[in-house]
Amino acid sequence: MIEKGTRFGSWSYDRFLFAGASGTVGLVHRTAAPFTVAVVKIHDGPKTTASRDEFLRERKFVEDQPLAGFMPEWYESGETADGTPWFVMQYAPRLPKKLGRKELKRVIDRVAAALQRLHRLGRLHCDVKRENIGLADGIAVLLDFGSLHRIAAARQHPERVGTWPNMAPEVRDALLLDIRADVYSLGCTFKGLCHRRDRRFFESLIVRATDNDPEKRPQTMAAFRRALVLGQDRLEKAALHARLFWRSAAVVFLCVAIFCGYLALHRSNARKTSTQSQVLSRLGELSYENGRYAEAALYLRHALATGACTNAAALYHLAELYRDGLGVEQNLGKYRQLAEKAALLDSPEAKKLLTNLDALRSKRRRNPPANVENITDMRCSGSCKSEDM
Repeated sequence: MIEKGTRFGSWSYDRFLFAGASGTVGLVHRTAAPFTVAVVKIHDGPKTTASRDEFLRERKFVEDQPLAGFMPEWYESGETADGTPWFVMQYAPRLPKKLGRKELKRVIDRVAAALQRLHRLGRLHCDVKRENIGLADGIAVLLDFGSLHRIAAARQHPERVGTWPNMAPEVRDALLLDIRADVYSLGCTFKGLCHRRDRRFFESLIVRATDNDPEKRPQTMAAFRRALVLGQDRLEKAALHARLFWRSAAVVFLCVAIFCGYLALHRSNARKTSTQSQVLSRLGELSYENGRYAEAALYLRHALATGACTNAAALYHLAELYRDGLGVEQNLGKYRQLAEKAALLDSPEAKKLLTNLDALRSKRRRNPPANVENITDMRCSGSCKSEDM
């Protein structure tokens, strides 16, 4: 175990982070300006299976920075007093446990782009997994190049390379390595990073990338990235269309609910108005039958004012009252209008009134109507009704 404060060039050791296949990784800080935090990787022989030559090859790869922008930046290299090699590079924390769908897509696309460039250089990573993806200044980078192999020499390998859960079946069974092995490992990593709610957006690509048959996987990282972009675009469009559909359906449902509520309220008001009209009409009829003609005219006028009066008898009685001068308007035009409404409701009396209307008009021209008190007395004696009917 390395003690705190151990010096690695201009860097001071702070604490242990983790042990990898090719060495031990710890957190360090610079002791001189500009002050910054970084990680140091040390080839610790007793705690790793990697040989010194393999570690030096990894250090040389990090120093050359062939994947600049897709890998941590290199700061310094050297050896300890006992000849143990080490190198310091940019600190890239591990990925957070929760990644949004868009952020996850960016991370996977960045890693695929890094692997694509690595394959163009004739190298295979051979150990793509969540632990080997970091965030340098918020941008995804590829970590741990201790398992690098050349593509030309990796067709048949004497031993299994990588982490078992993410290892391609052909690597486990036939010890065959090629680009599609990295595609499989990236597909397994992608699947592990997906949450259940987002899995459906990437399911097609994940299933293809993790197929046991290498021929059914995307054959290159360029094909993987193309499938990621195109498939995601289609699914995003489908999700957008689904959201628009459900929002439109919600708006339509709300409009229908408002309209139904309006109809229900209108019907309720109509029922109340109709009930009120019927009550007023009945009160008017009772007052008319009892000889209280002024009171009957008042009730019947209110019933008619509701606009829902469909009582033929009430309309007929009010027409008679207008005919006899008890109405406020006291004209034959209103009397005829009320008589026509009552006739339309099959009132035989109203039809008789309409038949005698012309005669009544000529009679009214010769004899103007008397005042309300005289008409009330006449109706009480029954003379007016017998004369006009």
